[in-house]
Amino acid sequence: MGQGVFLSTYEKQLDGKRRLLIPQEFRTADNGAEHGVFCFFALADDCLEAGGDRLMAEYVARIEALPFGSDKRTALEETFYAGQRPLSYDGGGRITLPESLCQDAGLGEDVVIVGLGPRFQIWDRARWNARRDARRALARTRAILATGATVIALDRDPTVQPHADAVANDYPGRFRLVRTPFSGLAEAFAESGEARLDGVVFDIGVSSMQLDQAERGFSFMRDGPLDMRMSDEGETAADIVNGWDHGPMAHIFKLYGDERQSGRVATAILRRRVEKPFERTLDLAAVVEKALGGRRGAPIHPATRVFQALRIAVNDELGQLRQGLEAAEAALSPGGRLAVVTFHSLEDRIVKAFLTERTGNAPGGSRHAPVTVETRKPSFTLSFKGACEAGDAERADNPRARSAKLRAAIRTDAAPWGVIGGRVAA
Repeated sequence: MGQGVFLSTYEKQLDGKRRLLIPQEFRTADNGAEHGVFCFFALADDCLEAGGDRLMAEYVARIEALPFGSDKRTALEETFYAGQRPLSYDGGGRITLPESLCQDAGLGEDVVIVGLGPRFQIWDRARWNARRDARRALARTRAILATGATVIALDRDPTVQPHADAVANDYPGRFRLVRTPFSGLAEAFAESGEARLDGVVFDIGVSSMQLDQAERGFSFMRDGPLDMRMSDEGETAADIVNGWDHGPMAHIFKLYGDERQSGRVATAILRRRVEKPFERTLDLAAVVEKALGGRRGAPIHPATRVFQALRIAVNDELGQLRQGLEAAEAALSPGGRLAVVTFHSLEDRIVKAFLTERTGNAPGGSRHAPVTVETRKPSFTLSFKGACEAGDAERADNPRARSAKLRAAIRTDAAPWGVIGGRVAA
């Protein structure tokens, strides 16, 4: 099984001379790659594509079938013939990638080799993870569309547009992306012209795709601009650490990041920014790490909580969640479903309290306070009690799912309760 095809996915590293070890299973006579491969910039992806004699034959046949001189044939010829590099293995089974191809594909030190049958691709690992996670997210959307539903997707991240376009092409007239945060749900639904809203799914927080893109500035593990915006508008993380006073900065570190030494971190940031403003993620991470006394075998990086707090503040994530829940309550039709996936306790606390209140299960007040009677009818009933968490198989396939919690409820025909009350605030 598998003879003549490239199978499986491998994580590898380029060395200082851009040499890449090709898996032994790929270096066979059956797929025409016994002595080396043909490599070129992929036709439709930001990666390199490679293969053996079989791939060469398939591309030649495809090119020859097109009219000579046509735009499509010329584009294929330029990519496959002019851009191709034949690469032989050295004694260790490695190929040396040309610098020009590495630059075209944006390859860093960490790469992923992806078997695709008669060919394989070489991806920068961060880009591959972003693509994989985007496809996982879209798989849920596609599953909903497969039922015959119409989907209105809300996302403020401009980089998701190409992925959304691919879905829209497959489901013409039944899928559209609206560039808006969760707080824009009511307006997006009103402008859609749809008569009923039968379901709302919220996937809260930052995506793996955003974390893995250094240029977005979300990660303390990759050097990039200190941005952290999910959209391309508004205040950045650099604006906060370079401009906020000590008190407000320490407050968000404590509230949103649960950082016990928030004051010490804020003091270190203010002291350093006098000398030089913060511009890069690794610069800030180093200052935070030093302020907290280094790692000392800690299970998480010292900057984890501070970066989380900055991201939540920059994007008003908790405020957007509250407004999104209120909008869903107002817009959902009776019998409509609400499903919310959260990834940390602050988010889950808001969702849990919202559903506890809206299902009429909120605890009573103090026994010393005047008795109050809740006269509003429940606007939701729970689909199941508590939160559903990822199973062992899903965690093994996607480690970032280990902290995910799903809560769900069904809309009743009662009037919406409106703005979230004090009991629901985080």
